[in-house]
Amino acid sequence: MQDAQLQQHVQRQASQFCERIMQAMAPLEESSRREIRDSAMSGCLLYVSSAIEIASGPLPELNLLDLFVFMRLCRDAFESHWIPRLYGELGQEVLTALLKSEHDLADVLDLAFGEGRRSELEVLVDDWNMDNPGQFRVEGVRLDDFAHHAGRGARERSERARGLLSSIKSATQSADQALLLAERAIFLGNRMPFLLRLQVRLACREVTADIVASLVAIPAAVGTFARGAIASLSRRANLLQGR
Repeated sequence: MQDAQLQQHVQRQASQFCERIMQAMAPLEESSRREIRDSAMSGCLLYVSSAIEIASGPLPELNLLDLFVFMRLCRDAFESHWIPRLYGELGQEVLTALLKSEHDLADVLDLAFGEGRRSELEVLVDDWNMDNPGQFRVEGVRLDDFAHHAGRGARERSERARGLLSSIKSATQSADQALLLAERAIFLGNRMPFLLRLQVRLACREVTADIVASLVAIPAAVGTFARGAIASLSRRANLLQGR
């Protein structure tokens, strides 16, 4: 598969992933529980920004491998941590979106590299999860991290990860590079408004939550002050009567 064709596949899969996640997260962002709303909005921003960042990388082959690692880790973390600890049944639509995206990307991976490469990646991800059972923020983990991570079987896993990385072509023809760069710029430019909108929404929600918390705290503070003042006046009145 040519680099330009592979890049188009990666960008298409990343775009579909973002659309599915944003749609699946939307009901959670409107939940009556604040912790679910806040977690869903920040999680959606992390998922979308990470997928776009990976798909905008300079090497399409590495982008494909990193995107698969990212999707599998996120799906594992969502299934093992976020659903049982926060979302429950409400998170099933998001899990379905993650599974669908991982399955679709696996087809592209098999087409580009063969099923053997996917099996290697799956083993690497599963081994990494065994070494990091408590880590649920995995949006920033990439294939290269497996080559430098300590833990059980770290040397073997490091060698396998480096083997996958070394198989990636280091360069292409300058004309192809120029074309790939132009396509990445268009891809990123078209998706920046979505990222900015998510960031603004999250910022507005955090500011609103702070304001509401402050307003709620004012009556309590006033009440405390009033009770203190009344108690002070009462003590003074008792002293005067005693005289």
